[in-house]
Amino acid sequence: MKKLLLLSILIIMICYCNTEDDNIDLNNVTYVKNTTGLFAYKNSDCLKSTKNKKKSISHLDFKINNNIIKIIHRNAQFNCCIKQIKVSSIINKNNINIFEKEILEDSGCKCKCSYNVSSFFSNITKGDYNIKIFTIRSSHTNIILQTNIRYK
Repeated sequence: MKKLLLLSILIIMICYCNTEDDNIDLNNVTYVKNTTGLFAYKNSDCLKSTKNKKKSISHLDFKINNNIIKIIHRNAQFNCCIKQIKVSSIINKNNINIFEKEILEDSGCKCKCSYNVSSFFSNITKGDYNIKIFTIRSSHTNIILQTNIRYK
């Protein structure tokens, strides 16, 4: 059942691609030290609680401006009581794997919220990339979304 749901989400996933000269807001980001590519990340406040409600479909969006790539995981589902969503990445050739981990307040709550999680990359070679978003919870890691982008 989980595999069917994951497959459905991957099929339904929408990728909004915007490469115009929109400003990329770097206010209130957490900076990452000693990494290749990923240099900052941030998450929104809870957009909508999904306790007893239908979930919003998560999807990816990206912007490119001044050699910075901003990848936004929209409507990411995490616990309602988080301190932050910590982001890390692994870049291997043309694959960018982004790992999102919820850092809970105390032991968390019994509800989920939708968040927008933004990851900022620089010093990336221009080309085609396969982007995968993973969530890390307790003892397991799940792939949530996958898309391709062209950085030219």
